[in-house]
Parts: sequence; structure tokens; C-alpha cells
Amino acid sequence: MGEYTKRTCHKCGYRDIQPNMVQKEIEYTSGSSNTGITGRSLIAAGFGDKKAQAQNRKYLFSPSKRVYKRRRKVWLCPDCAGVKHQSTAENLKEIGMLILRQIVGFLILVFLIWVVIMTVDG
Repeated sequence: MGEYTKRTCHKCGYRDIQPNMVQKEIEYTSGSSNTGITGRSLIAAGFGDKKAQAQNRKYLFSPSKRVYKRRRKVWLCPDCAGVKHQSTAENLKEIGMLILRQIVGFLILVFLIWVVIMTVDG
């Protein structure tokens, strides 16, 4: 019988077998770029270079910064992923409590009907 692969939680470092972990896709910043002003563009603009003047104008009047993002899949433990992880025993206990509430409700209803019948006959 084969064993499961162990995975490590990306956030907390917890290690567990793969079926107990959750795989999610995250987005992270991988770099950035912005419009810049350089010594070359300043000197060239002074000599009348149209492209250098446009570059300097763009830097001064509309500075923009682009952020590069990437996506990747990571493994998370159920706690870090926000997944409610219940064992079979907890599930059976919840089902048992639900059935017990239904039975008690039914018995109360039968008792109330019996009380109404006894008061009408009596």
C-alpha cells in the first residue's frame, strides 16, 4: 500500500499528508517598473531631442508605476486556508444531536396533543 506525499503549509510551515492539505492559487508581486528620468534624457532634451523631452515630460506630469504580478499554486493547512476540518466522530456527534432534537420535539408535540385531548374529554 502506497503512502501519501507530505506537503508543507506555505504560511505556517506545518507538514502533513496531501489529502489533509488544501491547494490554493496565490498572486504575488514579482517586480515593478516606473517611468524614469536619467542623465542622458536630461542632456538629450537640452540639445533638442524630441523623445528625451517626451520622456522627461511624461515623468514630470504623469508618473506611473507598473507592478508585475505572478500566480502560483501553494499548499495550505486547513487552519491557514480557513477550511473547517472535522473528523468523522465530530460529524457523527452532530448528526446524533440533530436526531435527538427531532425526537424530543416530536415527544413534546405528542405530549401537548395528549394534554389537549385529556382536557377536552375531562
